[in-house]
Amino acid sequence: MVASIQRTTYLDKIIERGVLFLLIFTPLAIGTVQPWSISIMEIAAFIVFGAWLLKARARIGGETSGVGSREPGVWGKTMIILLIGFALLIILQLVPLPPSVVSVLSPGTSSIYTQFSPPGDNSWRTLSIYPEASTEELFKLLAYAAVFIVIINHYRTREQVSSIIRTIVIMGCFLAVFAVVQKMTWNGNLFWVYPLREGLNPMGPYINRNHFAGYMEMAIPLALAMVLYSATRLEIPERMPFSERINAMAGSDPFSAVVFFFLSALVMSGALFMSLSRGGMLGFAAGLALFALMARSRRSLRKRTGMLIVAGLAIFVFVILAGWGRIEDRFAELGEETKTKRIEIWTDSMGIVRDFPLWGTGLGTFSDTYLRYQSTSPQLLFDHAHNDYIELLTDTGLVGFTLVMGMIGLFWHSLVKAWKERRSRFVTSMATGGFAAVAALSVHSITDFNLHIPANALLLTIIAAITYATVFNVNGGRSA
Repeated sequence: MVASIQRTTYLDKIIERGVLFLLIFTPLAIGTVQPWSISIMEIAAFIVFGAWLLKARARIGGETSGVGSREPGVWGKTMIILLIGFALLIILQLVPLPPSVVSVLSPGTSSIYTQFSPPGDNSWRTLSIYPEASTEELFKLLAYAAVFIVIINHYRTREQVSSIIRTIVIMGCFLAVFAVVQKMTWNGNLFWVYPLREGLNPMGPYINRNHFAGYMEMAIPLALAMVLYSATRLEIPERMPFSERINAMAGSDPFSAVVFFFLSALVMSGALFMSLSRGGMLGFAAGLALFALMARSRRSLRKRTGMLIVAGLAIFVFVILAGWGRIEDRFAELGEETKTKRIEIWTDSMGIVRDFPLWGTGLGTFSDTYLRYQSTSPQLLFDHAHNDYIELLTDTGLVGFTLVMGMIGLFWHSLVKAWKERRSRFVTSMATGGFAAVAALSVHSITDFNLHIPANALLLTIIAAITYATVFNVNGGRSA
């Protein structure tokens, strides 16, 4: 019995330290966009998943591998069915099929094979026009899914949730400070040693400033969630002079947490606006708006939202006004004819959707397909559609798009419904931050491809999973 308990404790450490390793490693590894870093991420994710499977198999102390104390019900089960359906779709794209079947399922794909194959070639082909790329993307998705499954099943306590959120916030602050220092001492090399080609706009360890902004806009709402929760724990003396109230609060642990996480949010907000990412700014604004609306809707949080309003005003004055001229110039570029406009890429991409409507061209094949439809900037090679939703449509067709949108809809429906029923201030605060972080990147994804940057895709996965675990797994009364 003792040996079994020790084994479970050891597996717990592998799971939790593995998740923390992924949170720290993936952004620092240049966003995990290179094959070596992607391999490390996938191996670490599968090790974490394997440790969880071993623990679930042991079933120590009657613990099960279910989602926890609050069942997500039919909505959660339906979401899992849709996830399995999407995985099966990608597998279908990778299975070699007879030419007659390919021509029925995807005439566009069959046309490409006919055009580039020798006459009379009846070799079996895949629906994906580049199966190697689709296989690579499938492994990434499996890694994300493995981490998601582990978190929603393993994380059950406030301490576990707080550990992940603190790590994300601290990592975000580190990246922000690193970005500022690197910008001030820029020598043309990332990390001062990694050479970059001209024309790139790096920020911190990210080659693209938009993806740095994507990380910031997800981390900031979590810092604000910690501010909100810590503020609800503050005991503000009544009938005392203002200065004495401040002195009475200043020595408390909740006040220290409020100050720390507020300053963290301020630092990250400054770095986000310094990146001059328009999509990042819009996503950040959308996340803050949702955060404020959700916080105001809960009576237990409403009394402390005044602090968040003060925080928002401080961010506006300190960050936006300080660099308003540069921000205004960035948005003014939208009207310049010499700039490549994203809407032109999106319009051309609709040609792919027209020719590959149901099953798409294969996950991860956008860059291989888009050249045939590109009508603008012929000197440029576009790896992505600069819109994650359109790229999902081109790569997986209406079938894949419908499955993913269904999962997203069910995720929001089931979690918001359960969130409304929770009374724990910790649960409502942390989940509010998680919702805002997911919403921020969802808006940013309209104009960029953050979900094709593994570091950001994994961070979104972890935030969504920890929000799910917080709402359904973490217990606690109103004062918790």
